[in-house]
Amino acid sequence: NAENRKPGKDEPPPLFSVFGVSAFRRFQDYSALLVVSLLLSLAVLTRANALLFIVPFMIDTALRSGSVAQRAARGALILLPALACTGGWVWRNHQLLGAYTLSTSSGLNFYLGHNPNYARTPGLDGDTDYAAFDRLRRAGLGEVEADRRLFADGWSFIVEHPGLTIANALRKTGVWLSPLVRQHGPLTPVLTLGMILLAARPARRRGELDLTRRRVFDVLLAAF
Repeated sequence: NAENRKPGKDEPPPLFSVFGVSAFRRFQDYSALLVVSLLLSLAVLTRANALLFIVPFMIDTALRSGSVAQRAARGALILLPALACTGGWVWRNHQLLGAYTLSTSSGLNFYLGHNPNYARTPGLDGDTDYAAFDRLRRAGLGEVEADRRLFADGWSFIVEHPGLTIANALRKTGVWLSPLVRQHGPLTPVLTLGMILLAARPARRRGELDLTRRRVFDVLLAAF
């Protein structure tokens, strides 16, 4: 618990956002990165496009303070365990499905965004053709073949209807920016600011921030 962490204690902080502000000099800090990497790999197994989540963590570890060797070690601890776990899943799919792939649902997701009916259902609501993959499977196609067919159908739609594809992208942007629940104030900015303060508080208490960063922290705290 970051709230209970006192100066001089040796327990590793639990979140990347908390211990990421330090210079990573202790074994516990490096071992915590290993846990972060394993959590990222579990996210990838849950949803294949979560593989992109590794990128900002890699950028962050590369930009943190420390020697080149320290930054390289941090990056390796983030990247290699996650790739090992996802690589094992890819190999499993190769053995069972005959293809090196993380998922056989990505083709359906791609197709759902690029089909003749998308303009009516940019929010992917109840009228969306989620059964497209199952229809292909019932027609005799394997998982990989059905996935590739839906990818091909999606690309064909893009090639044949470039203007409608752009319009659909704008429609989807509008859906993303539309609130799904009633708003009761700027809750998201407040939560984000609170997370930043929580991440920086241990370093502030230990005196590890320079004058400029201390002033920024104090201003953000006052705003919070």
